[in-house]
Amino acid sequence: MIQGRDANTLEPQGHYFILFTHAAAATAYIQEAKRLHTLARTTAGSLEASKLPPPPGLLRQNEELSKMLNSFSLVPGPVPLEIGHVAQPYTEAMVQMLTAGGHYFLSRLQINGEGTVLFGVDAGLIGLEELEEAIDKDGQRRNMFWRLVEREAIVPMHRQSEMDADVKEAMGAEPGAHTTYRRPARYILSFVDQQEARRFVRDWHKKPFPRDKSHRRTAGEEAPPIVNAQIMW
Repeated sequence: MIQGRDANTLEPQGHYFILFTHAAAATAYIQEAKRLHTLARTTAGSLEASKLPPPPGLLRQNEELSKMLNSFSLVPGPVPLEIGHVAQPYTEAMVQMLTAGGHYFLSRLQINGEGTVLFGVDAGLIGLEELEEAIDKDGQRRNMFWRLVEREAIVPMHRQSEMDADVKEAMGAEPGAHTTYRRPARYILSFVDQQEARRFVRDWHKKPFPRDKSHRRTAGEEAPPIVNAQIMW
């Protein structure tokens, strides 16, 4: 199973890819998921509805309705179920994801660490040295340094933005060029294991950045950036 993520930001898109070895197995899974969802939908909504027998054909011989409903956890009954085959031919991005067993960027980093965290802030951009210093100081604060992997522990995810005219000229850009990479908007942090990554998220998520600075504001002063840290899998 692979979580669908935006190719540029790695933000979750609210869907998942479930991989099967054969097309027939995928088709059988889809049909069974739709049947169980229909069972859940027909018995949801009121006490009276839950007591009514399901429509003919939905419940098979020797199946118990309560057990079947308890085994279905994809979505609640009242919520629409969107499920189906991914159409072929696959896009290049889909082929890369299937070949790598996940998002290519994340799969490449998994060889370095078992726990990865998507790190960003809600306002402004953070430089790599600034982030490294903040994590180092936070280790001193807690008297226990964060256990990042030794190689490519902090990898920037660059964000495309409009290229200024003077930057185009300085870079010798071809006519019509309009994008460049600027300071990274997000980073992937790789920790030695999932437990350390989860500890980091619990300690940093929704906290002001940087951690070692007093964030008492005076009138008219802007609020500090707030960290968004989430486990990647």
